[in-house]
Amino acid sequence: MRRQDRWVDLADRLALRRADVIAVCVFLNMRRNAVSISRELDIPLDVVERIARAAAPLLRQTRREAKECHYCGTTRGPFHRDHVFPRSRGGTDDPENIVIACASCNSAKGDRTPEEWLS
Repeated sequence: MRRQDRWVDLADRLALRRADVIAVCVFLNMRRNAVSISRELDIPLDVVERIARAAAPLLRQTRREAKECHYCGTTRGPFHRDHVFPRSRGGTDDPENIVIACASCNSAKGDRTPEEWLS
């Protein structure tokens, strides 16, 4: 699933316009505050705050994990999001199933579980 699709799923769960949720999350990722986002995007402050609360876990995970590969530990990018249990085999987009992997590890792992890949 592409990164933007996660925010679209969030919009659907919040029953809000997808464009609004994606725009707010982009600004949140740039560490802008809710009041300035509300003014700049012309979205009511209560809606911006609702999106910010719902998106917080995804944003924290992205910031925390985007510094090294989950599998090999390299700090050199580029990095990809990897589904630990592959989506093609029923894996979900839950944050617990998503890790940051370097391009090399992500490509080598493919649609296998870490256990299958490393054995």
